[in-house]
Amino acid sequence: MIKALWEANRPFILRVAAGLAVFLILMNIAISSQIDGKKETAKAKVALGDISLKLQALDGKHRQHQQNATALEEQVEHLLDRISLHRHAQIQPPADGQTLSLDFSSRKESIWRAFRDRADRIHLRYPEIKDVSFSASSDLSDEEWGDRYAQLEVLRRLLDAAVAAQINRIVSITPGGLVNETIREDTELTLHRSPVGLKIEATYAELLSFVRSFQSDDKYLSIEVSDVVPSDRAEDSTEGVVEATLTAVGIDLGVARVVEKRGGRSSGRKRGF
Repeated sequence: MIKALWEANRPFILRVAAGLAVFLILMNIAISSQIDGKKETAKAKVALGDISLKLQALDGKHRQHQQNATALEEQVEHLLDRISLHRHAQIQPPADGQTLSLDFSSRKESIWRAFRDRADRIHLRYPEIKDVSFSASSDLSDEEWGDRYAQLEVLRRLLDAAVAAQINRIVSITPGGLVNETIREDTELTLHRSPVGLKIEATYAELLSFVRSFQSDDKYLSIEVSDVVPSDRAEDSTEGVVEATLTAVGIDLGVARVVEKRGGRSSGRKRGF
């Protein structure tokens, strides 16, 4: 009977058998692929886990760097609030388009007049205003006029401190040119220094009081003392008076620039990065 069935249905049975064989082959391939897929998936999960851990570590470092940078920026801002010349300057260029040369001359006269009245009351000796030269001329650029106003602010603080300390005498006042001081860690900014040379005669105690007065937040100047010697003036020799040569420097942070020399007085220089 089976033989009869086979003879009668052989084409059909062969087709079914062939289809079953193909099915079994495909099923084996699918099962094998599934196993391989599970293995690859497991490997991918492990790799993804490693990458995730590394990313978390990098993210943590990035956040720490950001926090450090923010903290440093806050420290810099705090420091600038204390020492920046312009943040506490009473002398500023006019914002109304007024002629700078006329305004500067007027401000200089006003500062000197107020100082002279106070100095005369305490018998503080001082040079003539004409002997204090800022090398101001009508052909200065707005930027260069800004430098002169910075020097004038330094002068104002020096004169106020001289009266407050009641020193004996201001021998000379010599405004210098803007100096760009390089900052190795920063290629965008530079330290702007506005120096004013000064020679004074005072007792040692008065000199200390004078220098210390510039360490407060709204009066800060960098004071560089280059020489202190006993005064050779007869009227001062018995009073323990010394002659001090120093440079008072107003400090600001800004963009580096080349300061042109005018009359050989400018000490500005380009950054050396």
